[in-house]
Amino acid sequence: MNITVQGAARSIFGSTDLTCAQAVHDYENVHLKLKGRLEELLGVPLPNDLKILDLGCGYSYPNVALFNAEGIDVCGADVESVFFRDGRLATFRSRLRSKGFLRALLYAGPRYTHIQRYYSELARLAEVSLVHRVLSLDTYDGCRLPFADGTFSVVCSNAVLQEVDNLSVFVEETARVLRLGGVVDMLWHNFYCPSGGYRTADEVARSPWGHVTGESSGACCLNRKKPDEMRAEFEKRLTVLRVVGAGKDHTLEGDIGFAPEGATELDADWRRKLPGLPEYLLTTRSFLLQAVKDA
Repeated sequence: MNITVQGAARSIFGSTDLTCAQAVHDYENVHLKLKGRLEELLGVPLPNDLKILDLGCGYSYPNVALFNAEGIDVCGADVESVFFRDGRLATFRSRLRSKGFLRALLYAGPRYTHIQRYYSELARLAEVSLVHRVLSLDTYDGCRLPFADGTFSVVCSNAVLQEVDNLSVFVEETARVLRLGGVVDMLWHNFYCPSGGYRTADEVARSPWGHVTGESSGACCLNRKKPDEMRAEFEKRLTVLRVVGAGKDHTLEGDIGFAPEGATELDADWRRKLPGLPEYLLTTRSFLLQAVKDA
């Protein structure tokens, strides 16, 4: 059975301002906070002999590039057939086969140029040189990962779990490639919050939970798993350490700066339309799951 993993980097690389803002978010909120969580899990600064798998790394794979620049052994894997590393021509050919001529031009033209600017800003922020040609990036079929058992000491992902269409296979493969004592850190976008349906800002403003009730279209590819369902699936193969809510900037519930999403819009009318769904689920933007493979 297939696993749908479209990757973590989902932002629209549009204007220069948006591109720079995305680089700031990915460096400060995604990468640095992931590093901090991993160091907390491991109890030490990240050692150079650590081997990390970024599962669902996406076409633009920022965590892979940054970890590599910091001297850490890292690999990215995704169902993408080509990566930004592979260049404009490879991007055009890949998108031509799958998306048609006009979308192939978009990916290999303006979008590719914006990702170049994004990486220039990312390198400036991190004060590192990013060398794309040396990166380890693997395409796989969405089922079996192309790695031997016990290859990695960390398996992480960002904004991927909500797109997995066979969670049991995903968890089984995660556990298989993880070493004994290895850890998992996976943050996913919660379907049940206002932004969880991958809709436009205007659609969210008009109908914050319309994707949940069916009043607005979209999000048909998402698996709609709730935190307790995610936990239960991972607990079949790993020891889950915690599942905790996270905000837009990846601040965890209980930390300074954590804020719910849509709490002021959740009025009596919406509560009637959403019976059985608690406020916590409806107003938490993301969730983080951390687990360990016991020896």
